[in-house]
Amino acid sequence: MKPMRLLFLFSAIFMLALSSCKQKGCMDVDAHNYSEFAEKSYGLCTYRYFSKITVRANESESWDLISAPDMYLKYAKTSSDSWDYVSGVLDDSYVFILTLDESILMTNESWDFEVWDQDLIGSQEMITGSFNPLDDGALIYSNGNGSIEFEYTTR
Repeated sequence: MKPMRLLFLFSAIFMLALSSCKQKGCMDVDAHNYSEFAEKSYGLCTYRYFSKITVRANESESWDLISAPDMYLKYAKTSSDSWDYVSGVLDDSYVFILTLDESILMTNESWDFEVWDQDLIGSQEMITGSFNPLDDGALIYSNGNGSIEFEYTTR
């Protein structure tokens, strides 16, 4: 009888020890490796930072009278009062590649972007949209005017 009591006692202690352990994980919702099941943060969260943006204009569109579009890009958190980033204008190009300094954190919220063709007589909206960089799988968006791809580094 004693061995059964000892086995029961050790089993009860073991089960109690397991149930008191908290699941470790990243608890920061802005982190790339956020876990909704984590009960204890272990300090190893990783984050996404914008690193490169590629814009491709549809070459069959008539952007300017005799040349390719003069593109510029801006993007920001939807909740922001101003744009977090506004590029310079790239003249006469169908492909616009921006390599960024990786200082802008991709937070877990809605972001807006706009790509424009700047002309002497005004600007023409090319591509606009919204995305959540942590919810959306591929960060590629397109319409009839062209496409935009957001790339990131994780650290």
